[in-house]
Amino acid sequence: IAVESISRTTGVKCGYLSKRSKNNWQPIWCVLRPPYLFYYTKRTDKIEKGILHLFGATYSLEKDNDKSNPKNEMNAFSFYVHTGTTAHHLQAASLSEMTSWLRALGANLQALGLNASKIEN
Repeated sequence: IAVESISRTTGVKCGYLSKRSKNNWQPIWCVLRPPYLFYYTKRTDKIEKGILHLFGATYSLEKDNDKSNPKNEMNAFSFYVHTGTTAHHLQAASLSEMTSWLRALGANLQALGLNASKIEN
């Protein structure tokens, strides 16, 4: 999908997240336009780096014994978007930003153990 057909700055939610790629985190510009999450290497890119189809997606939080994290490094404010057989590991800059993204994505915050009423937006 060419970026001309979708704005890189308009959607239900836009902003930077980090995406786990092999052994490092890469910053990505994200535009949520349900049922898709478009992401770009940077905000000014004309073509998206990837698209997550969110229909039927589920969400989970970082686990301490995650196999993709063999050194058991702390991945604060990270979460997974499960699409089919793929788990996309994303990270926000803060707890409130992570909660905001999860809420916008349609995740059940209570089922994830997050008390949204106690988290400032």
